[in-house]
Amino acid sequence: MTNLILIVDDDDLMRMHLCEQLTQAGYQVVEASNGLEAIAIYTHLHPEIVLLDVMMPVMDGFSCCAQLQTLPDGKDTPVLMMTDFYDQASVEKAFAVGATDFISKPIQWPILRQRLRRLLEASRTVQELRQQTAQAQLQKAQFRIALDAGGMVIWNWDLLTNKITWSDNLEALFGLEKGTFNYTYEAFIYCIHPHDRDFVRRSHQQAIQEKVKYDIEFRVVLADGRIRVLASKGVVCRDASGVAVQMSGVYMDITKRKQAEEALKVHANQQAMVAELSQMALASTNLTTLMNSCVTMVAQCLKVQSCKILELLPDDHKLLLRAGVGWQPGLVGKATVSAGINSQAGYTLLSKEPVIVNDLSAETRFNGPPLLHEHQVVSGISVVIHGKERPFGVFGAHTTKHHTFTKDDISFLQAVANLLATAIERQRVEDALKESEERYQLAVQGNNDGIWDWNVKNNQVFFSTRWKEMLGYEEHEISNHLDEWATRVHPDDIGFVRQAIADHFAKITPFCISEHRVRCKDNTYKWVLDRGQAVWDKNGNVVRMTSCHTDITERKRAEEQLRQSEERFQIVARATNDLLWDWDLLTNEVWWNQALQTLFGYSQEQITFTADWWSEHIHPDDRQRIATQARTLIDSGEKFWLNEYRFRRSDGSYAYVFARGYVVHDQAGKPVRMMGAMMDITEQRAMLHERNRAQAELERQNMRSQLFANITLKIRQSLQIDRTFATAGRSNRHRLRSEPNFRTRNLATARTHPF
Repeated sequence: MTNLILIVDDDDLMRMHLCEQLTQAGYQVVEASNGLEAIAIYTHLHPEIVLLDVMMPVMDGFSCCAQLQTLPDGKDTPVLMMTDFYDQASVEKAFAVGATDFISKPIQWPILRQRLRRLLEASRTVQELRQQTAQAQLQKAQFRIALDAGGMVIWNWDLLTNKITWSDNLEALFGLEKGTFNYTYEAFIYCIHPHDRDFVRRSHQQAIQEKVKYDIEFRVVLADGRIRVLASKGVVCRDASGVAVQMSGVYMDITKRKQAEEALKVHANQQAMVAELSQMALASTNLTTLMNSCVTMVAQCLKVQSCKILELLPDDHKLLLRAGVGWQPGLVGKATVSAGINSQAGYTLLSKEPVIVNDLSAETRFNGPPLLHEHQVVSGISVVIHGKERPFGVFGAHTTKHHTFTKDDISFLQAVANLLATAIERQRVEDALKESEERYQLAVQGNNDGIWDWNVKNNQVFFSTRWKEMLGYEEHEISNHLDEWATRVHPDDIGFVRQAIADHFAKITPFCISEHRVRCKDNTYKWVLDRGQAVWDKNGNVVRMTSCHTDITERKRAEEQLRQSEERFQIVARATNDLLWDWDLLTNEVWWNQALQTLFGYSQEQITFTADWWSEHIHPDDRQRIATQARTLIDSGEKFWLNEYRFRRSDGSYAYVFARGYVVHDQAGKPVRMMGAMMDITEQRAMLHERNRAQAELERQNMRSQLFANITLKIRQSLQIDRTFATAGRSNRHRLRSEPNFRTRNLATARTHPF
């Protein structure tokens, strides 16, 4: 309590006197000179009592008192009116506007002190009574709310009259319509579940006759057939002679509590099973064994007739019955169901959410596979067994009777499915790791590389046996210290090798790659290709680096030989007058040497390094022939090509060229390159043409001379024949003359043989 008193009076001396007296008496005091000031101060400070003068300017005491009654808690604050007038009208008016008491001036301090003390005590007493009343009303309301919320009923059983009285909510608790209960013990017993009636009667008798504590639980059957569980506690009242006269107690609806306890028990059982299965999974139990345990334990926990695990096959069209209980013999491991939307499992996969079926025969989302219909399945639940890249399959539980699955059932089944998914993924990772490790071991053994693993923190290095063998050392001849490597790197190479490592450690380069020389046991050097990858901790510090050494000595030698060969080729290419070319058959690009410019007059800017450019510069009359012959050669598998054609110079004239080519094939026999040379034979062609012309002219002259000789011979032969004929004629005429019968004989012979 503040003991704060507001003094309201326009008389300054009066206020000063009252303030002094009250302050000395231990009160706190505030002042106001009129009604308006009093209203403002009261609103701000809320004093416990107001001393109010009646007659004041601006606002008198009556108006101020009436105004105070309208303020919050104003009616609860005592107001003691002070006035010079003590007439009946003033007194009545003061009480009418809400004054608590009235005192006349001049003020007598002892009287004022007593009145103030009593007014404050009375005010505080009234406030306490009001608080107690409000508290009692609140408690009564809370009790009623508690009874209603807790489903509690207060009852009293008169053992002498056998009548029972109840609180208002009895009929609601028993599921009866209002006004239908006749308040007898027999009516009460009739509401109890038949299996619990004898137990309730016996408990009542034991409490009445044997003074046994009455605290029981029983079931009642509601009008709609539902079961409600009640808890009943009571005491027996006895008269002076110890005879039981009445029994009083409460009924409390504990149905939800019982359901919660049962659900908690089921949940605890489910969690225990999940924990047990988790232990099996952690113990690296075989997946088939784990799956069989899962379906068995889930079926027991959910109290269903069948349970299954379906595995999605690689074609994504079917699901294999991988494990299960409650199915016909021979189906597990062989039976399949559709992964399409027409089956519960397929619908579960597509929806990616748990699916509950209350009645399969009335299901509209899917038809249900024959596997379920053949086993008379009515209700069921299914969840997805998730996978990292694709779902593994579906976990389902089914009953042959109508069953309502709860959210806890869904959570339990999904938890087991998730556990299975984790075990499957772990098995997959372990198998992949095992396979990777096997591949790594085969790679290490088969790729002929040396492996070294550097622990940067302690500079300890693991050198594989092959790493040591590459340098000619036995296993025991090289320790595991970093210096074993560093001291063997060629002095000319150690600098850039360390820089490559530093750049990789600073994450400038993604890998540490270098080619350098390492000293062997016989003090010779081998070229190695070093490829490494570092590992950083969460603070960005390098903790280790693993690398492999590949012996590239032979490659380096080959590269050197190739370099020398290339140098020789370039020298030859610059020294020869022939045009050298290299045609990449895969990219259609052509390389030309400098002779293309010197022989045919093309500048670097005029040349396009493609086969198309070469083809475009062949004489139109030769182009198709050369292209066909070249393509035929390439496709036939032959290697050598020889041909002549005309090639355009930069000035538009054509040069006769003699081309030679060689086709290069890869290991599979596929042509990949064609290399050759092109020789300008224009002059040789001209010289040959001139020689052929001269030869032809010479042959023509020879032929003419021969003709003249032949003609002369013929003429000579003709002259000789004439002389012969003349001589023969003279001889014949001489003979005819000497032989008269000769002509006659010859004529006869001629007639007989005309030829």
